[in-house]
Amino acid sequence: MDARCLPVAAPRAVSASAPDLPSPLSVAERRLSRDRRLSRGPDIQRVLKSGRRLQDRCFRVHYLGNSQRPARLGISVSRRVDATAVGRNRIKRQIRESFRTLGRPGLSGIDIVVVALTAAAEAGNPQLRDSLAQHWQHLIKSTTE
Repeated sequence: MDARCLPVAAPRAVSASAPDLPSPLSVAERRLSRDRRLSRGPDIQRVLKSGRRLQDRCFRVHYLGNSQRPARLGISVSRRVDATAVGRNRIKRQIRESFRTLGRPGLSGIDIVVVALTAAAEAGNPQLRDSLAQHWQHLIKSTTE
């Protein structure tokens, strides 16, 4: 093959941005471990039917004691809240991250199911985080009393 026919790769520009640094937490550390998830249907139904609840514009939070196991989280974001999977996943990410950073350290012995309401789809991420922070603070205060 003739050398004139080979594609010539353009030289790569040197990036002026900072090098990619590893995240302080690995993916495994950021993920909710299996013992922190409320994923079985009967467990979720028990919390929804027998538990107490808090509600604001964006979320309804159901909670029930779980005999001193670690706090477990269940999440429900239906298509009625947001028709797009991208929107539902954004809300779920905010719930998980908020629970991981704010809720989990202060909570134990409680099962929690967070149900997103339609207003959550229009709310921005800071509003969702603020709403969840208020719920976690209320739960921490009510479980320590």
